[in-house]
Amino acid sequence: MIITRRAFTTALSLTGLAALAGLSPLRLITDAFAQTAAEVAKPQSLPDMGLGPQDAKVTIVEYASMTCPHCANFNETVFPKIKSTYVDSGKVRYVFREFPLDIKAAAGSMLARCIAKDDAPKFFAVIDLLFRQQNDWVVKNTTETLTRIGKQAGLSQQQVEDCLKDQKLLDKIADPAVAEAALKTCEEIDRLESDADRVMRSAMSKLFREEPDVREVIKLKAIYELLETITDKCEDVANCIEGIVLENS
Repeated sequence: MIITRRAFTTALSLTGLAALAGLSPLRLITDAFAQTAAEVAKPQSLPDMGLGPQDAKVTIVEYASMTCPHCANFNETVFPKIKSTYVDSGKVRYVFREFPLDIKAAAGSMLARCIAKDDAPKFFAVIDLLFRQQNDWVVKNTTETLTRIGKQAGLSQQQVEDCLKDQKLLDKIADPAVAEAALKTCEEIDRLESDADRVMRSAMSKLFREEPDVREVIKLKAIYELLETITDKCEDVANCIEGIVLENS
């Protein structure tokens, strides 16, 4: 099964509602991603950079822009937990795909590719460094800071300059197919949110029909509403991402 980070969060809340409604969470989450897994898994113009076993049962695909502060925060606060708990244990394969929203983000992604070549662990190390020093190279002198980072990683001044002027590499990183895949993921999240609404109504109906304990009704109703709020928030994020993609395409 191959899922994106945003869709993963939506699916978790959907399966929570399904379980409370007496339905099969596994069937729901499998059906939800069956149609899009192949599309998400399809390689982009550049080889995927991933950590974890190739044959892992679950693959998480992250689309990120190197200048995105939320992506940097995720890299610092959430990704280490995912890596230590799931990737390092062999349960999950984690794939990072570039989705630059501006020329500086594209430059950062290009530098990471040039430094790492085909070395995925090295690529993730460079990505981590760029995210942690995001304020330095995005807000301040981009070229100077990226050159310094490149030299620290073993590139010469000329190699850094050649990398940042590589039009073929830029074209691959800014591949329109990435935007198309992101839009499809947003559409899938919208569909999942609609599925969650239907499950919510079914769960509420069953709750009021079959649960005799008033206190249990109040407790479960609050849980249902919280799970619905989670899926609504995921849809809000997807709509925001969709707007960003369309604006920058």
